[in-house]
Amino acid sequence: MSRNAGIAWLLLIACALGTNHVAARLAFDHGVSVPTAVVVRSLMAAAFVLALIRHAGVPLALARPT
Repeated sequence: MSRNAGIAWLLLIACALGTNHVAARLAFDHGVSVPTAVVVRSLMAAAFVLALIRHAGVPLALARPT
């Protein structure tokens, strides 16, 4: 990955985190409970990290000796 692509990814992630906070505030204003918001935000973050790992080609399984 080039340096410019890395910077672009960091900016994209920063924007996603910022919009995540705004979306959480809107959800709280419309009656969503804190535990529900935490679960949804955590699942979305985990899905995003999984997508990045899969895109990078990193295997999810540990090596047999490990």
